[in-house]
Amino acid sequence: MFENLTDIELVALHREGNIDAFDSIYKRYNKLIKKISRSYFLVGGDSDDVEQEGLLGLLRAVNTYDLSKNVPFSSFAAMCIDSSIKTAVRLSRGKNQTPLNDAEMISEKLALSIVSDPEADFIESETGKEFVDKIFDGLSDTERKILNMYISGYKYKEIADEVGTDNKSVDNALQRCRKKIMEKGIKWHI
Repeated sequence: MFENLTDIELVALHREGNIDAFDSIYKRYNKLIKKISRSYFLVGGDSDDVEQEGLLGLLRAVNTYDLSKNVPFSSFAAMCIDSSIKTAVRLSRGKNQTPLNDAEMISEKLALSIVSDPEADFIESETGKEFVDKIFDGLSDTERKILNMYISGYKYKEIADEVGTDNKSVDNALQRCRKKIMEKGIKWHI
C-alpha cells in the first residue's frame, strides 16, 4: 500500500497516527536491524532480544527524525538502531541490570514463528506492527504521547514542557503505562 512512498513520507504518516506507515518502515528496515544485531551479544540474552532492541531503535528514529538536519533517514535509522542495541548490551553487563532474557520473547507472546523465507518476512513485519499495537493499545492519548517521547529519548522535563504538566505527572503516566503493558503479559522495563 505504501511501497511507492519515501521513508520521509512514511515517517510523516506515522506521526499523523497511521500505524500501517510504521509497518511499512519496519518491512524496509527489518534486514538492517538483523544485520546490525548480528554484531552484538547480550549477556544472558539471545539474538531475538538484540533484534527487539533494534526495533525500539527504529521506533525512536521514526519518532525523532528531523528533516531540517538534512541527514538521510536511512543513516539516522541505522545510527538509532545501533545506539539502542549498544545501550542494551552495555546495560546487560551492569551489576544492577536485569538481563533482557528475563523478559518474555515477543514472538513467543504472539505465538509467531520466524523462519527465513518470503512468508516469514511477512510474518516478521506483522510481528513488529503487532508489538507496537499491543504496547500502545489501551493507553490514553496523553499516555501514548508521553511513552512515545520517553522511548524517543526525551527527558522528563522536556516531556512535561511539551505536554503542559510537571515531572511528577510524567512519572505517574509512565508508571500507568508500565502497569498496563505488564498486564498484557509484556515484561518491558521503562
